Amino acid sequence: IAHFIATGGMSAELFVLITLVVAWRAEKWQPMPALEWRDFGYAPEFMYLISAMLIGLAAWLYITAEIELRRHGHGTLGSMAISDGGFGFTRHPQYFSIPLLLVGIGILTDSRWVFIMVVVNFMYCHSVLIPLEEAWLEETHPELFAEHIKTGPSLECPESVSSETS
Repeated sequence: IAHFIATGGMSAELFVLITLVVAWRAEKWQPMPALEWRDFGYAPEFMYLISAMLIGLAAWLYITAEIELRRHGHGTLGSMAISDGGFGFTRHPQYFSIPLLLVGIGILTDSRWVFIMVVVNFMYCHSVLIPLEEAWLEETHPELFAEHIKTGPSLECPESVSSETS
């Protein structure tokens, strides 16, 4: 499973699609009232601008990561040394772009279910996908992985980060 994920077997596009389908089905099953941004003191136009910015940032992170991975070879030894584009921000720009994209979509659709799925998605990425991917990389290429973890911050839970530094 870790090799499947680490070599691109579960695409981020599929992951986002599954998340949105689950949120859509949950909305049909258990409707929730739409979010009213004015109730929070924000004009809807302002929130749509924030949404566009989040979706744009998510697209930039994802696209630059894909460009760099294709240039260096996805799932190869060269892909562990990338520090350009989205990889300059985090070691996992695709996983970081997913919640940003979903929050942007949640704002646009005023769907509480999308926001719930953001939390589920974030927890899954950081407690399952990232540890599996990094464990596989560490097992298969320990010297390069040690260098790789220095290239940028990860987006793991605080316990994992504290164990890395000790």
